[in-house]
Parts: sequence; C-alpha cells; structure tokens
Amino acid sequence: MHTVKKTTRAAAVILLAMLIAACSLILPGATMTAHAATNLTSIGLAEHALKAYRDGWLYSYGGYGNFNSDGVRTSDCSGLVYSYFCWVDDNSNIKPNWNYPRTVTQQANASSVSGSIDTIPRTHGLLVTIANYNHVGVYVGNGMVVDNSTWGVNMRYESIPGHGWIKWHKLDCITYPTTGWYKFDGDYFYYENGEYVINTTRTINGVTYTFGSDGKPDKNPGSASNGGYGSSTSNFNAKTTAGVRLRKGPGLNYDTLTVLPEGTAVNVTSTKNKEWYAVTTGSGQKGYIYSEYVKITGTVSESGGSDTPETPAVSGESAKTTTAVHLRSGKGTNYSSLGVISGGTAITVTDKSNSSWYGVTVNGKSGYMFSEYIKLDSSSSSNTGSSGSTGSNTESRAAKTTADVHLRSGKGTNYSSKGVISTGTAITVTDTSNSSWYGVTVNGKSGYMFSEYIQFTDSGSTSTPTPAPTSAPSESTAAKTTEYVHLRSGKGTNYSSLGVIPSGTSITVTDTSDSTWYGVTVNGKSGYMFSAYIKLNSSSNSSTSTNGTMTTTAYLNLRQGAGTNTSVLLVIPEGGKVTVVEKTNASWYKVTYNGKTGYVSTEYLK
Repeated sequence: MHTVKKTTRAAAVILLAMLIAACSLILPGATMTAHAATNLTSIGLAEHALKAYRDGWLYSYGGYGNFNSDGVRTSDCSGLVYSYFCWVDDNSNIKPNWNYPRTVTQQANASSVSGSIDTIPRTHGLLVTIANYNHVGVYVGNGMVVDNSTWGVNMRYESIPGHGWIKWHKLDCITYPTTGWYKFDGDYFYYENGEYVINTTRTINGVTYTFGSDGKPDKNPGSASNGGYGSSTSNFNAKTTAGVRLRKGPGLNYDTLTVLPEGTAVNVTSTKNKEWYAVTTGSGQKGYIYSEYVKITGTVSESGGSDTPETPAVSGESAKTTTAVHLRSGKGTNYSSLGVISGGTAITVTDKSNSSWYGVTVNGKSGYMFSEYIKLDSSSSSNTGSSGSTGSNTESRAAKTTADVHLRSGKGTNYSSKGVISTGTAITVTDTSNSSWYGVTVNGKSGYMFSEYIQFTDSGSTSTPTPAPTSAPSESTAAKTTEYVHLRSGKGTNYSSLGVIPSGTSITVTDTSDSTWYGVTVNGKSGYMFSAYIKLNSSSNSSTSTNGTMTTTAYLNLRQGAGTNTSVLLVIPEGGKVTVVEKTNASWYKVTYNGKTGYVSTEYLK
C-alpha cells in the first residue's frame, strides 16, 4: 500500500510538471519574442484603433475586443492593441493567439525600439505608455492618441499633452513604414526614413507636393506605391467633393465605416442606385457614398455593388417605422443606440412582449424600438409618409427652396428621388403634418422635401423656423460632439464646411438662439453645428424647472393631451428646444414648440 502511494504521488508530480511546462508556452504572462507578421502593420494598427474609437468600444477590464451582451465590443487598454493582432472580421469575436503580447508590460517588452515621449517620431501606429507600464495607447499621428481608458470614460481621441504619456515604443511584431507613399485613414502621407514629412515641399516622380503641418499633401499622388499598404490611385474614377461618410449599405440607416475627407480618390464600382454609389477606397475598403458628394472623373464599369445588401431572414411581423427612431440595445432610452433608423424603413417585429419596446430586426441588426414609432402592416392605416399623393392638413402655402434639395416620393431619404430642385425655386407647400418632411408641389410634380430647406414666402401664420440673429448666451457652455459633424460657416447645410469635427471632440457652445444650429468654437475656429450632434455637459444643462427650456433626446410627438391616446400635433426633432409651461405629472409635461402648445413624454427630455 505504501509503495502504491509513493508511485501515485510521483506520477502526479511528473504530470503536474508536464502541465506547467506545456502551459508556459502559451500563458499570457510568459516571455516571448514576436517577429513581424507580413499582414500586421503600424498603419493598420492605427486605423484599427481609430475604428474602435468611432465604433464606440466600451472599457472592460480583461477584455480584448469581443462583443458584450448588448452587441458592443469591449476591451481594456492593452486589449485594444491585442485585438488588432487577433482580428477576425467586423462581425466575429476575437480568436486569441497568445504568441502575441497581451499585457502592457508584454507589449512594451516586445518593442526593441523606444524613446521618451518628447522624441516621438511622426509614425502612425506607435505605442505610448505611462509610468510603470500601467496604461497604453496608440499614436495616430498629428499629436493625437487613441486609447480605451477606464470605466465611464471608454475610448478617447486626444492630444498627447495632459495624459501622462512618457514613452513611445515600436512593436517588433508589426511592420512600420520606411520611405514612400503610404495611405492612412483615407489620406496619403509621404514617409522618409520612417517618418512622414511635414511643413515642406517635395518633388516626387516629377510632381511637386506641398505638405502641411499635419503631413497631408496639397494633392493626391496620381500613382503611388503606398509602401504596399494601399492600392494605386491610377485606376480611381472619382473623388469626394466634401467630407463624407463611407457606409456599409446604401442609406443613412447603415453603419459608418469611416469618414472620407474632401478630395479623397475612390473607385466607383456601381451607380445602379442613383443616390448611393458603391465605391472602393484606396485601402481596399468597400462601401457606399451619398452620390451628391462624389464627382465621377472616369469610366464606371458597374462591376459591383447592389441597391440593397442581403440581410438574414427573420421570422416575425412586417412593419415600418413612422419617424426616425433609435434602434437600441435594450428596452429603454438608457440603453445604447445601435443607430438611427429613418422614417418609413421596413423592419421585422420579432417580440411584442413589452408594449412600449418591441424587439425588431432591421438591416441585419437586432435590437429594440419604441413601439409608438412602429406601424405593423396588418394594423389600421395612418399617415406615415408612404409614397403617393401628399395629404394635406393645412392650406397651401407659397414657399421657395433655400438649397438644392431632392423632391422625394415619401417622407425620408430612403424614398426615391423625383429630381433635385434648385436653390430659390418657387414651390407650394401642401402638407406640414410632419415637421421634418413637408408635402409640396413643384413644376407639376407632387412629393416631399426636407423642411429645413424650405422657406415660406407668404404671410401665413405657419412658418419654418428661420435662423435668428446670432446672440451669445450669458455664458459659454462646454459640450462635446456625439457624431462626426461639419463645422459650417452659417446655419444650414447650404453653407460651406469649415471641416469635419470627430465624434467626442470638446467644443464650446456660444449661441443657442437657433434650436437646430448652434454657434460653436472648436480648435480656434468659430462656426455652426447641427444641434442634434451636440451633447452639452451635464453640469451646464438647462434647468428643468417650470417655464425652463429643455431639449428632446429623440424624435418626440407633441400631443394634444397628456397620453399616447391623444392626437399628434407635430413631431419635434431630436435636439429640439421646448419651453416647459406646466409639469402636469411626472410622465407628461405641457410645453410650447414653434408656437404650438401641447404635451410631451418626459422620458425624452433633458
């Protein structure tokens, strides 16, 4: 018996030793020497970090890019970097490969080249760390770093000063640029000896380029090797005429892949959808661009793209949205938005167990919508702005267009265009029941126009709000952008863009006299921004006391009475400013908006 115990103990010791030896090969804490992989590049890492920032990854200790229960990717700081090494695709979870460095310390130790932060090279995709390797971020050029910070902060896109970065590192497991043209985030950069050039002029292949302080040239190279990172521009047949979103599908309800700056060369592969062109960027990214912002410079071969990407079939009831509405990750406005779905969009209702929040599927995404903004196909009809003649709830009004605008067959950008009506064209407004889309008649055609581009010319009592003279509030208000948004020279999309401001940028609101267009200052520039994409800091939000001003957080019905069973007077857009007249009860406030008095649900006020 004693001999058997000794033998068993010895065998157990040997087995344990074997297990330890085996695990030591793959444990994240193990020392490793990672060699550069041909498909991992510093520019790819920097673009990956920017995409995570734009997609709104959340912070989760120990996470490395997998989806949480709400369908949002999460990571910690080093997990953001590690997720690039093990990336599968946009729709899949990460497949761990512990041969790559996982922790901040491992990533720093796997970098044979490093230096103090004040000597950081102009190289996209460097790592930056703080003291004791307690945090890591990714340098994305022009003095900016992307990192996933901590609980409640999440992804940041901020300049180097002020965050304690003390060291930069070059990872051995990825390839860095040397000399030549490279493309990063839609722009070309010319590298010399591992750094992109700035504030200089270079003659390259017989063409003279002037490079600004951000490293961007005054013109795109006609043909570039891109150091193997992107495709040549010689086959491009178009360019963007303004900063524009590249989307996953042909419509505003599809996710944004990236924002392409004005003048970006793209290859248009299909113009079958006259409003949304299928394109391929210089980095090989495919998507759709609103056709108004694309100038065709060559021949389109119609080699790809479709009007409507396939979406998985889901059993349920067919329905449509009746106004623009958030698709949320859970049953309530406190859940994150998965995107704003346009009015009139076809959806599938999969769950009606909660009378206020229906489970739905739309464009391949599943989530929840406020049931009040859903019309089931089998239910009684209501005016949802479908194609057809424009019903009227008001006398015809003389008006004119204030910008080039589409005449559409229904109330939304997802409806077909009947043509573009030029600025200043005389029109007749026949229906103002939807505050965002007016029924109109022009040149013998009837349809709908976005109300923001209509100005009444008669003396009737109903009118479209027009920009008021700029008058700054008593104090400037700190705020942030919630989407990529144009800073414009005036109050309207017909004014020139002063640049595209990234989501999450800190701004100062100087004028809120117009509820749709706020006067702002950002990065030393002053202009106007669409108020729906601005979030005022909570410490400076308007008072909610009686007779105070409040802001809508979603498209919201102004009703005749305090309840959903009363008729709708008009729809207040997200970001609209209302004046509280009376706090009828905790759920419904009596308010005024655009001269009309009614009741709104307090759930959508801040």
